[in-house]
Amino acid sequence: MEYGLMGLIDLERMDGPVSARTLAGRLGVPGELLSKVLQRLQRAGLVAAVRGSRGGYRLLRPLAQISLREVIEASHGPLAVVDCVKHGACPQETHCTIRPQAHGLQGLLDGFLGSLSVQQFAQRTGGGV
Repeated sequence: MEYGLMGLIDLERMDGPVSARTLAGRLGVPGELLSKVLQRLQRAGLVAAVRGSRGGYRLLRPLAQISLREVIEASHGPLAVVDCVKHGACPQETHCTIRPQAHGLQGLLDGFLGSLSVQQFAQRTGGGV
């Protein structure tokens, strides 16, 4: 998730598309790993890949319109406090003592991460934007 956030924040600062290699160099992160993260962000509709000699990646929306939840789910898949929240069914359902609390916690977590934009996160952590 951190490489995705770092990449999005840096893309916001750049003028025009930026190659994964250039972005990785600017951020000091492994190029192959960042490339995979950018592909996931592309599949999630957060960035676009531009082909050609001046190609690279660019944001599809301003960071103020991208939530932390979107970035987390693009990087790692659906976020779940416990598996039954993600899958719905649980073999321990009849004996489970935490299911209602887990679902409540999931709602709070989804709400918080969905309401916090990448821009707000960057400003809170001193990453600027």
